Amino acid sequence: MDGNGRWAKARGLPRSEGHRAGADRLTELADAAAAIAAKVARGALKPEAVDEALVVAHLYQPAAPDVDLFLRPSGEQRTSNFLVWQLAFAEMVFMDVLWPDFDRGHLWQAVETYAARRLRRSEPPAPTAAAPAR
Repeated sequence: MDGNGRWAKARGLPRSEGHRAGADRLTELADAAAAIAAKVARGALKPEAVDEALVVAHLYQPAAPDVDLFLRPSGEQRTSNFLVWQLAFAEMVFMDVLWPDFDRGHLWQAVETYAARRLRRSEPPAPTAAAPAR
């Protein structure tokens, strides 16, 4: 959780308090799970009905599509708990450029990286052995 230690230091608090405060902000998945659990407890939902689609329906932005490309400038290589569920299958590009310096050239570079990865993943697997003759 990016910035928790700095947040605590600026307030004269121990670093652990910064992490506690940051964790308080990380609620999307916990809120979705709590809402689903409440429905199960009320008998409005059967536990076996809980699946990925149901969890997605309880997220803050359920209509938003999953992320294809996650781009993080600044040289940091973490998501900082941003869209944790939606990033599960995203291609991640981390760039060592600060956001104020980020320009169209950097965006183009990130898209090219993304496209190369997608192309590589979509290539058919190499044949392992010749098919037997009939």
